[in-house]
Amino acid sequence: MTPAKPKKKPKPPTVFATIEPHTCILSIDASTTSTGLALVETIAKPPWLRIIRLDLVTAKGSDRFARIDEMTDRVEAVVSSLAADYSLELVLMEWATGAGFRAHGGSTQVVGPLAFCQGSIRRAIRPHVGRIETYTSQEWGRGTSKQNRRDWSFETFFSYASVAKKDKGFDISDAICLANWRIKKSP
Repeated sequence: MTPAKPKKKPKPPTVFATIEPHTCILSIDASTTSTGLALVETIAKPPWLRIIRLDLVTAKGSDRFARIDEMTDRVEAVVSSLAADYSLELVLMEWATGAGFRAHGGSTQVVGPLAFCQGSIRRAIRPHVGRIETYTSQEWGRGTSKQNRRDWSFETFFSYASVAKKDKGFDISDAICLANWRIKKSP
């Protein structure tokens, strides 16, 4: 007789900190080749945010770790510049778990370098920002495809429509949607 597997303890519910009106939030969807950034301000009515600035930072080359260094330096430069003009009280970052890659039949070999890149960016921007919150795509994007999130961003924000053509991996739209999701979770 095989012993029964122990039951997993239920994960405690996430307690979300309140986000006050008119808070500047920087939302980041980072990878080793492109990183979408959305600087937004909270507003009191749908869609709950006003876009201040959208950026797509890219890094090229075949050496994955050289790309990570380049990406980290470039994102840190953008965040440093934004911090000079805005009070970046909250940064939201998507965090890799590998579940998304497995769900879509992809290789989990990219998860290590992706997590390393996200951690490097997080470490580099810490001196320039207030609080950093990280969420997996399974937490914030559950049940909505990247294409649907991109379509919502395109239809909702004129400023996204003007950069959508260069957002081939939907990194900017995911940064917008992450911010929207988190703002709606604020008590």
